[in-house]
Order: sequence, then C-alpha cells, then structure tokens
Amino acid sequence: GTVIVSGGVIAELAIGRVIRPPRGRTYEFADGLILPGMIDLHIHGGNGYAVYGSSADLAMVGKHLAANGVTGFLASLPAMAWPQLTAASHTVAEVCASGEVPNLLGLHLEGPHLSPARAGSQDRAHLRPVSLSDYLALRAAAGLSLKMITIAPELPGAAEVIEACRRDGVVAAMGHSDALYAQACAGFAAGITHVTHLFNAMRPFHHREPGALGAALTSSCVTAELILDG
Repeated sequence: GTVIVSGGVIAELAIGRVIRPPRGRTYEFADGLILPGMIDLHIHGGNGYAVYGSSADLAMVGKHLAANGVTGFLASLPAMAWPQLTAASHTVAEVCASGEVPNLLGLHLEGPHLSPARAGSQDRAHLRPVSLSDYLALRAAAGLSLKMITIAPELPGAAEVIEACRRDGVVAAMGHSDALYAQACAGFAAGITHVTHLFNAMRPFHHREPGALGAALTSSCVTAELILDG
C-alpha cells in the first residue's frame, strides 16, 4: 500500500497498490508499519529523563518520545512538595510557550488531590486536601498549558474544583480514588470526563459496591486509560 502526504497532510491512502507520484519523494518500508502518530496523555519521563526536571530534560523526553512514534504528549507531574510542584508547572508552561518541544501539548497534574487510601506509587507526604485556592495557584503557575488534572472525586471540596476545571476548559480526570459508585457518578455529573489508569489505585470492584470502576465502565460520558504492561 501507499500513503501519499502533501503539505504535511495525508492526502490519499492506496491500499494494496503502490503509487509513485511524479516529482515526489518516495520512502520504502518493506517490513514496517505506517501509523498515525500516538498521543500520550500520561507520561512522567523517558530514556532516563523526567518531565519535572529542567527544561533541557523535558526537551530530551520530547525527543525520545518522537523517536518512538509519539507525536503529542502531556507532561505528567506526580504529587510533589508544593514549591517543587508549582515550579515544575511553570517550567512546563515556559517550554510550551517557547515551542522548543513541538510535540509537548501541555501539562497533566496527577495530583496532589488524591486519596491517601489509594496513593499507589504517589508519595502520601505530598498529597493535599482539595482546595480551590490550590487549583487557582497551580493554574496561575501553568497558565494555558494546564490541560488535565487527576483528582479523587470523593474528597471534600472536589466538586468545586471539578466545576472550575470545566469552566476553564481543563479536563478533570478521576484517579487514585477510593470513591463509591455514587460518589464517582457525582464526580462525572460535576464535570469529570476521563479516568486515569482504570483499575490501578482504585477501590476494587465488588458485586454489591461496583465503586469507581463500575461507574466508569457503565458511563457513556467518560474515556479511560489503561496501563498496558501485561
């Protein structure tokens, strides 16, 4: 088959036949695959570099991902000490604005408003009670680069932050949550539209209390990510 690209845009797919356009450059991939670029909404680093390091480290992550077919990604920050979290958010914003890492689409904050009961690999010492003031401070540090926040919807004050995310065009994601089914559904109603690593760091499914898992799997208004590590 042939994929014809004109002006950086896929113009034609010729399945089962080879086309050699006149005056065009042709690349042969005898035993390879041509796929749309992958978009990674949740990645903390790669090739030995963390997205919460320096701007140079973030650039190295972007290059590593591009070399492996990821044409767009969100730099995902875990819960960290508050000064470090706000500083890292500001760094991601600066790199986004500079265009230095063209496949960097923005920032994903995986915390710090997560359930201590479902912290998983997150450092419990850096988790914080949900507050609108925290959200506003992080939004100020990150600016328009802030694209997604993972939050546990059952925590006190979560609904207010979720509604603020919806107002600001930031994706509110449920994750690291001990929510019951009704609490997760309330989070969806407030504005959650995504689920961070479904099944991981969540209340286990039970036939009498399906919890956040049951809510996510039976909802038509949320998308979900999985950790496909086998």
